[in-house]
Amino acid sequence: MPEAAIRIPAHHFDDLPCAVAVVSDGGRLMDVNLRLTDMVGRPREALLGQPVNRLFSQAGALLYHTYVAPQVALHGRVDEVSVSLSHAHGGLVDVLFGAQREVVAGAGWVRCVFLPLQARKQLEQQLLTAKRVADAVPGVLFQFEQDRLGRLALTYTTDAIQGLFEVSPTQAFRSVRAVWRRLHRADARLVWVAWRASAGALKPWSCEFRVRLSAGEGWREVHASPRREPDGRVIWSGCVTDVTERKRMEGALRDKAAAEQANQAKSAFLSRLSHELRTPLNGILGFSQLLRGHDASNLREDQLKKLNFIEVAGSNLLKQINEVLDISRIEAGHIQMVMASVPLDTVIAEAVQLIEPMAAQRGATLVWPPGADVIVRADVQRLGQVLLNLLSNAVKYGGAGIIKVEVVRTSRGVDLSVQDQGPGLSAAQQAQLFQPFNRLGAERGAVEGVGLGLVITRSLVELMGGQLRLESEPGRGCRFTVELLAVDEEPVTLIPGDARS
Repeated sequence: MPEAAIRIPAHHFDDLPCAVAVVSDGGRLMDVNLRLTDMVGRPREALLGQPVNRLFSQAGALLYHTYVAPQVALHGRVDEVSVSLSHAHGGLVDVLFGAQREVVAGAGWVRCVFLPLQARKQLEQQLLTAKRVADAVPGVLFQFEQDRLGRLALTYTTDAIQGLFEVSPTQAFRSVRAVWRRLHRADARLVWVAWRASAGALKPWSCEFRVRLSAGEGWREVHASPRREPDGRVIWSGCVTDVTERKRMEGALRDKAAAEQANQAKSAFLSRLSHELRTPLNGILGFSQLLRGHDASNLREDQLKKLNFIEVAGSNLLKQINEVLDISRIEAGHIQMVMASVPLDTVIAEAVQLIEPMAAQRGATLVWPPGADVIVRADVQRLGQVLLNLLSNAVKYGGAGIIKVEVVRTSRGVDLSVQDQGPGLSAAQQAQLFQPFNRLGAERGAVEGVGLGLVITRSLVELMGGQLRLESEPGRGCRFTVELLAVDEEPVTLIPGDARS
């Protein structure tokens, strides 16, 4: 092969960021590139034909002749030797030096490459920065390959693999199985199928899978892009991220949607059932009233007593059906509030008038403050229903004694309270008080109800922008307080009886 075809002059590498020199076996400079002339401060013409010592400092020249030259003669090359070059204007230039010898047509020569250590430090700093950035990525960056024989190997990974798989980089490099064993058994085949499809079609590899760790089960997501190398290898470059929290939130949203759907179905069912029950019940109550109105003189005393039982039982059942219908409407969001300025005295007076017969039967006395002259912001019909429920509960569960209604102005507005002298509630009972259908054991007594009155009452108060508070201790009765918004304006004119539920 002609020597000219092999021996490429050093100045052909003028565009390289490193210095290049061609040195004869006799130790003289045959050619240099521009980068080298800049580094030593001498033109090419002043260097050509000169001993190679001209480039080095005194210590560098000694190192070249005692170490570099023998190593090149013996092994044909030397890699990464730190030496100093001598600059024409004084001073030294620290470089990383490498040399390789070639022999063409019986003539030997050495190509030397000089890389400034400053440039090497910059390169190392860039690599360190790149590593820090890679390690800061929220996940594992990796490179994974399959060779022509189908063998698999992890050729690069960031340190985050330790946290995501509890496998060190060294373990992962040694065997891919160290990572594979962390996959959940039920998801391993899914990952394998997705990877095989990516390898066959050279399309992106993406899938989610579970891992089994010492702290429990977690979710991971892989995204990688494959490429085929000339030697037949397929290399994937990608990342694995921790998606455990996202999967947990997705599960919570699915559970919430399912619960809402079930709740809507329940509300719709209760609403239809309540309507279906009210129709025949209203018929029963209507016929009992007809009997009492037209045929009462023809009925014996025992028949009138039985008729009374029918009316009481029917009224109680109708009230319970109405409560079920109310709670289903509230849960479905079908309750509309008509907010207005309402005189509280009028609402209290009507509620007390309606509840007094029931209180008298049970030996309870209602005490309320007439002339409070307070105007609140509320739905007049729903506020009347709230007060009736609280007074009814106080009569039913408070026993004989005084039931006190109080109105107090506060910095927040107006507090409307109902206080009884009943047995009171423990802290454990109070914690369960507003659970639907939970009557705290009262279902075993003689008091009628289904455990929805207070649930409805609190919901109506909150829909009016207020709050319902309870203060109670065993043996000291219960005090329910409705927080309402006060207004300073003329009240609306109430139609008598419109505060009834």
